[in-house]
Amino acid sequence: IKDAMELPQTFLRNANSARLKYIDEFNERKTKFERLTDLILQSEKTIFVHQENLKRVDNLYFENEIYWSYIIPEDSPYPMSDSTNTIENMNFSEFEKDILKTLKELGLYAIFNSNDSIYFLIDGLLDNSFGYIYPKESKSIVSNHLFEIDYKLQIAPNYYFYIAN
Repeated sequence: IKDAMELPQTFLRNANSARLKYIDEFNERKTKFERLTDLILQSEKTIFVHQENLKRVDNLYFENEIYWSYIIPEDSPYPMSDSTNTIENMNFSEFEKDILKTLKELGLYAIFNSNDSIYFLIDGLLDNSFGYIYPKESKSIVSNHLFEIDYKLQIAPNYYFYIAN
């Protein structure tokens, strides 16, 4: 139990130790990040994920050359399910494919497009994650129920490196 409880803290310490590397990588590819930000700002989608064998845009997944989604009953109190449905008449738009391709090129695995900020996740899952934040308005970045920001550092105009716990 002690080892399991220590894993998130080790993850966050490692992110903090490597922060200068990630900041340098951002600065080397700043133009690509700005282009990706512009694409996300044009999108109404909230979630983009690009992993080696799985891609996701909101509730549509692509895995093993098949598009699918979870079946969530209308009366379900939570948006969770263990049932899936193969989707044959939908796929990602070219615009969404461009976003996913750019995610891969930048070494990111996910984007969360909230009402007030765009979170570019390098690693982790919401809390216990790290990456970059682009606030959509000039107001300060505040923690929310998904991201409890422990550390943030401005690395370019409108971009921050963050660590969430």
